[in-house]
Amino acid sequence: MLQQSLKSHLVYLCGIGLLFCATGCGNNRDSAEDCFAGDIDGIGTDTGNIPQLYGSWTTTFASRSFYDECDIEGLGRNEFDWLSGGAMDIGGRVDDVDVTFAGASEANLKATMSSFGAVTISGRYTFRGQELHIAMGGLLFENTQLDLTELEGHVYMGIDTNGDGSVDCGIMGDFNAKSSG
Repeated sequence: MLQQSLKSHLVYLCGIGLLFCATGCGNNRDSAEDCFAGDIDGIGTDTGNIPQLYGSWTTTFASRSFYDECDIEGLGRNEFDWLSGGAMDIGGRVDDVDVTFAGASEANLKATMSSFGAVTISGRYTFRGQELHIAMGGLLFENTQLDLTELEGHVYMGIDTNGDGSVDCGIMGDFNAKSSG
């Protein structure tokens, strides 16, 4: 009985795998990664056309709001030049989306996106001797007035000030990214 059940589950899983392979993008592409451009729901599906996440972005941080509960020298509102006036690039595999800032290439940041356009970018970056635990994100949408894709949201950077592995204070502010290529 158990063998029969396992056998039927194996046949089912193999069928799903074959269906997945058969519905790949084709056209002599090497992998499913080549088929994905960051638009997880595609044109005209259940939630409409969520703009492409992958690509180059120009970012701003703390242009309208900023709050600093850490008061650490060198981490003031105008010190985050890699984030404000920064250049961000998003790419990689569907299950491992990398986010890179031109001024913070050693930051370890990953992105996820919901089917409703909510984007979350999180990771860690050591900046000016402080380990930043970063969470940023917002809503990805087509800005028809500017004729470009935009991500509008907020950033929180938790800082471990004493090296014990826990966030002791935070810096936060508004975040905006506009597609640039």
